[in-house]
Amino acid sequence: MRIDIAFAVDDKFLQGLRVAIYSIQKYASTNDFYRFHIIHDKESFSRASIETVSKDIKKGNKVFFYTVGEEYAEMPTGTAGSKAAAYRFAFPGLIPDSDKILYLDSDLIILKDIAPLFKIDLGLNYVGGADDIGYRYSRQLNPQKFFCEGTYINAGVLLMNLKLMREDNIEKKLIGTILREKHRITYCDQDVINMVCAGRILILPHKWNTKSISKSNHYPVIINPKREEILQAAKDPSILHYITNDKPWNSADCPHGQKWRQFYLEMTAGEADNSFSKQIRRLSMLNKLCVFFRTWDLRKRYIPDIKIVLTRIWLRLIKK
Repeated sequence: MRIDIAFAVDDKFLQGLRVAIYSIQKYASTNDFYRFHIIHDKESFSRASIETVSKDIKKGNKVFFYTVGEEYAEMPTGTAGSKAAAYRFAFPGLIPDSDKILYLDSDLIILKDIAPLFKIDLGLNYVGGADDIGYRYSRQLNPQKFFCEGTYINAGVLLMNLKLMREDNIEKKLIGTILREKHRITYCDQDVINMVCAGRILILPHKWNTKSISKSNHYPVIINPKREEILQAAKDPSILHYITNDKPWNSADCPHGQKWRQFYLEMTAGEADNSFSKQIRRLSMLNKLCVFFRTWDLRKRYIPDIKIVLTRIWLRLIKK
């Protein structure tokens, strides 16, 4: 079976994109082949990045690169400080030979064969996604800022019904809404997808978009009506999504960040060392120290201020 996977990226998320593609191919069935569709603008994704990603694609799979048109020049940057997330709006028109694609953010990893997710029937829905576990709670606290009512999905894992979106000219509606509402919306492209597709959204199982969150952010999960499903998904995720600003490549204590770093080091095992790979190794080492200290509770018994110790270790590591 042919499976179409889409990404919208810039150079900031190059390594995240590479690891996402690596993890998909790692668990892919030999009965399937993949077409990866990557959209970017001309300025924010370099030729070197295109060549790097092209080399990552396994034999039998294909990759296609697209640039956006002028209608995307005024896109808001969103919470990640990038315009690229909104570029996914363009896929219905860019891939006329596909009726459906699976869009993925570049800050996640796939932990199982993704084919069962792609096979889910969208019916007459424009998109499918997993419920956003924090939005319901945030809306209760601040309805003026988090104003989208009803169903609200996290758009980082998004099944897109390209055929139906083309028929109903959804791309034009998405662009028009984001430009009109850009001073009011909080999560930019995600808010707009939920607004424009309201009533035509299929809710997917949480295991296909398991959020990597710390215990301090756990309360919205506990009060969510689907908490049992969410907690079960956390124990056995199919996709692990690093939704906060703490990413595996910038935070040693990012929840489940070691799994991402493991994939990165596997993927780059035959490549020359560079500053990014050195940073990943440092973060891996620092994470092991964090786990050690938490496990043995040395902070209370022997070390007056664990932050000072970790800071000193970090400073020594980065000097090497």
